[in-house]
Amino acid sequence: MTLLSDSPTRQMAIDLSLMLLKSDRDFNQRLDQNAANNARIHHEQLNKAALIHAQVREEAELEQAQARMRRELEAKQREVEIARRAAEEQRKLQEAEANLRAIEEEQKRRHEQAEKERQAKVAAEEQRKLREAEKERQAKIAADAAAAERARAQAAQQQPTPAPKAPVPAPQVPAQQLSQATTTLSATSKDAEELHMKYLELHQRIKNFRKKLINDNKSKGNPLKPYIGGTRRDLRIPFGQVTVERKDSKEAINKMRAILNRVRDLGGPTIDIRPYIISQPIPPLSNESEAQYPALLLFGLNCFIKTLFKQFDSEAVKEDGKIIQELGLIAASLLADPKYTWKDIALIDLLMAKYHKACPVLFGITANGKTLDGMKRLGWIDKKADGDADGVQDTLNSFRQRMTGLGSGFAALSLRQFSNRPAIPMSMYWNAVTSICSHPAHVLANAHYFVLKGLLRDYASKFISMYGVQARAVIRRATLELPKDANADAQDAAKLVEVLPVNWKKNHRLSV
Repeated sequence: MTLLSDSPTRQMAIDLSLMLLKSDRDFNQRLDQNAANNARIHHEQLNKAALIHAQVREEAELEQAQARMRRELEAKQREVEIARRAAEEQRKLQEAEANLRAIEEEQKRRHEQAEKERQAKVAAEEQRKLREAEKERQAKIAADAAAAERARAQAAQQQPTPAPKAPVPAPQVPAQQLSQATTTLSATSKDAEELHMKYLELHQRIKNFRKKLINDNKSKGNPLKPYIGGTRRDLRIPFGQVTVERKDSKEAINKMRAILNRVRDLGGPTIDIRPYIISQPIPPLSNESEAQYPALLLFGLNCFIKTLFKQFDSEAVKEDGKIIQELGLIAASLLADPKYTWKDIALIDLLMAKYHKACPVLFGITANGKTLDGMKRLGWIDKKADGDADGVQDTLNSFRQRMTGLGSGFAALSLRQFSNRPAIPMSMYWNAVTSICSHPAHVLANAHYFVLKGLLRDYASKFISMYGVQARAVIRRATLELPKDANADAQDAAKLVEVLPVNWKKNHRLSV
């Protein structure tokens, strides 16, 4: 039997099947290979695209960073340019300020030079007038003496018994004002008393003003409280730094001005200044607002004056009095400063009110020096007697020191050359000395001699240089005549004045 597999047809069918299978296998292999190639190519393209994307992103980030850096650089360049321009403007401003200061200093120097020349001319003219007045007075005295001698000669010829010769009266100390001043405080005894009361009332107004300003601004958080509390404390420091060196005085007054400028520029409440002016007429005002004055500046000036008086007192123990002279120069200059005036009126009455309260004998005031009330009227402090257990109580030594210091301070303030409109006229010194010397010696108390010592000890030579022979006559009256006739209670105080000519002569300063 022949097997089917042995059949040629069958074999051909098998071979054909095998060929088909191989063809399918080859086809599938080619498909798989093509798919693998396509996948590989696609993967490579994806990788390439990713690389290109990363590169593009990096380039974009780089461009952004570069743009940011450019912006930052431009901003810094602008800042540098602004700083450079600001520095240039500051330099130009400093140069302009320096030039302005130089111009102001030159103008000030020229003004001071012109003022010195003018003052020298004024002083020379006053001396000439004083010499002429003295010549006229001497001529009048000689004429009166000649007339009296002729009258006595005629009487002797007409009467058998000659009448006793009448003594020629000694020339009196001139009471009339001898120098021009913006305000005169000369007065009769009654007028002096009335003026004294006005200043005491002014002193009380100032005291009430000060208390009200403090009470109105003492609440916690009040913006003015630190300035009100600190102004007087701050002023004590430069006052304590004043020495006989002029540079120290300049530095001190600059600090004082800075303190007053601070409260002046601070703003705050204002006050009608007219009730605080006595010695000068009030100028016409277009409206009431023109009468307003910074209340803090008024408070600051009052603190300045109170501190000045304290310093006059403490410096009185020194025998040379040079620091008091510096203090007087500083105070006179500051009170005349236009920055602190009102309508060109210096607020000198604040100072005078304090003097009327603390040292009345400067203004012709007398009292019984044997009683407590009389001594208090002359400036004696005894707050314990007024019921203040913690108050100050004077001793004779403290009273003497204060009166001497205030008298010396008054001389330092007033006995000096000023411009046409001085804050403190020189005539005030003349009035102070002559108001004491015009009284009979028996009515003068200790206070009068203490003040006379302060007025004359360091200022007699200058007094004579300003007023000539009239001043010399006043000094003789003060140091020779009054102490000789002093009452028993004032003899020790009078010796302080009586010894002055001896000390002047010993130190080759003056001979009366």
